[in-house]
Amino acid sequence: MADNTFDQMKANLIARLGNEQTFIGREFSYFKIFQHGVVYDFNGNTNKLLRTYFHLPALVQKMIWIKNSLRQKENSFQLKENVWLEPGRVYETKSGELISMYGTRLMNEIGDRCTSINLSPEKGVKSDYTIHDVQVRALGFDTVENAVLEDIIQVARRLDKSTYYTSSEKHYIKSALHVFYSSFRKYYHLLRNRGVKKLFFTGHYHNEGIIAACNKLNIECIELQHGLINKKDLYYVYDSIFKKSLKNGLMPDKILLYGPYWKEVLDAGCEWPENRKIVVGNYLAHNYSAPDPEKKENIILVATQKGMDDKYIPYVEQLKKYVELYPGWKLIVKLHPLEKRASRYDSLRSEVCEIAPLQSNIFEYLERCKIQISIYSTTFFDSAGFDVVNFSWVTGGVGSDYARSLAEDGVVIPVTPDQDILAIYHNQNLVSPDKLTIDYIYPTMRTGIFNDLINV
Repeated sequence: MADNTFDQMKANLIARLGNEQTFIGREFSYFKIFQHGVVYDFNGNTNKLLRTYFHLPALVQKMIWIKNSLRQKENSFQLKENVWLEPGRVYETKSGELISMYGTRLMNEIGDRCTSINLSPEKGVKSDYTIHDVQVRALGFDTVENAVLEDIIQVARRLDKSTYYTSSEKHYIKSALHVFYSSFRKYYHLLRNRGVKKLFFTGHYHNEGIIAACNKLNIECIELQHGLINKKDLYYVYDSIFKKSLKNGLMPDKILLYGPYWKEVLDAGCEWPENRKIVVGNYLAHNYSAPDPEKKENIILVATQKGMDDKYIPYVEQLKKYVELYPGWKLIVKLHPLEKRASRYDSLRSEVCEIAPLQSNIFEYLERCKIQISIYSTTFFDSAGFDVVNFSWVTGGVGSDYARSLAEDGVVIPVTPDQDILAIYHNQNLVSPDKLTIDYIYPTMRTGIFNDLINV
């Protein structure tokens, strides 16, 4: 898999799709689906390649989809007018309870009018249903499913006839179209004829099937910001060349943002009309409070990104060598809660390096640490108000331009892995940047905001 930067991926996207319209269908613009394919091809994500059936007659394709749906369970369930798709991002309290990072306040406010569906049942957070509880057998195709499938078939066939796309790009794009239609049909049957009016979820990218189902069922689709949004982002800050392509382009009806900073980032793109960007304040489960100076320890917190152990492990090994030169200082490595290769970090354990439990609360460590370092992470912003100095490893490859962007905004101090950050910290008397104020990043949530949204 190629180690391309986000800038390189964006440049390739503009070059490949900037003046193309093959993805425009009658039902939707499938630009984002084509984007997935083009990016996968550019990066060599071979695990994203699937067997597809768009070359077969439509009737045969429908028979295959029906056959696949027969494997699903059929359960009786009821949905309220509002649905929350719980992504499974949780942390564990000191008493051992798992708390939903994004859904707690939403459900506390409108839970009696909202059904929660846990998309990651293995996380154990309490919900009304798991995604496995609400699988529906789809033994036929109604006019809406037919129309969307026929539309995708036509787009896929135009793609096949095109001399513009490479054979590899075509394979990746058709694989992405297959995933999209599978998701669309799943959520269309899950939500159809159940009286749902609004659906709340996180992450619009790779969830286009959910958005399409909501579109066809006249359900308002509302995204909750779920982490870092950066001006280098592939899916949140689009170049103006894509404005036409993104019309009817499977974007949510609204996006709820933590604070003014995040809206300023989105304002730089072309895809979010002003009335779709809503600053609602901090709806994360954690309540911010002024840090207690007596809780501060000589700790460097390392907050990792999932699936990037090949980068973080050697960086931390280098960092350990410097920490050993400063008696009384230690490292705590806080893995991303969705990290699937956590055991790879075990080799880092030593007298100066601790690995935090996977579902532990990041804010408990931000209260204690004096320094935080990562490549890029939402936790740079989570440190607002905690009197923490943020460093970012800026090198090459994926994530490096995110890090440089954060440095340009004054959020982090850029360093390379071979630099002694404790020497920099001690010699320059560094303080957390003024840019990271609570009111700018995570202002207090507007009282009753979720009730206001569902009453519109």
